[in-house]
Amino acid sequence: MKRMVVILIFGVFLFMMPNMALADSSMQERTYTGGQIVFATYNEDNVSNDANLTALLGRTGVYINKYFSAEARYGFGVGDDTVTVNVYGTDIDVDVELDYMFGFYGRGHIPLADKLSLYGILGFTNAELTASAQGYSESESDTDLSFGAGADFYITDAIGL
Repeated sequence: MKRMVVILIFGVFLFMMPNMALADSSMQERTYTGGQIVFATYNEDNVSNDANLTALLGRTGVYINKYFSAEARYGFGVGDDTVTVNVYGTDIDVDVELDYMFGFYGRGHIPLADKLSLYGILGFTNAELTASAQGYSESESDTDLSFGAGADFYITDAIGL
């Protein structure tokens, strides 16, 4: 059921994007899509080591103007990890995997040159993790504030890193 709600929200956002792009008709390229590989670290109290997880992420966004865009991301885990949990003096190996993650963000852009732009991103991310050990499995999801910074380098008008 949760996945259906996520897909529905994501679909509505994608449907609205072309209309949002009309807010600044001077922008030549109003929407963008892309993919990312994510290397994330998850830590928990009373766990001896961090879980290093890998995910594939799709992203799409719309430029509101030259300096601001709205973005949505959806991804799923492709690499899980094993952590050691000490329960009453006994070490237990627990497999941790990322089931999905999605979020909605605002991105502020600072163009430095025709082909280079710095950005800061702020929004909310929801993710679900599953932990499995000795035939038992439990999943839990959470939503929290997300932020970051990065740079976009445009190889051509249609391709960037």
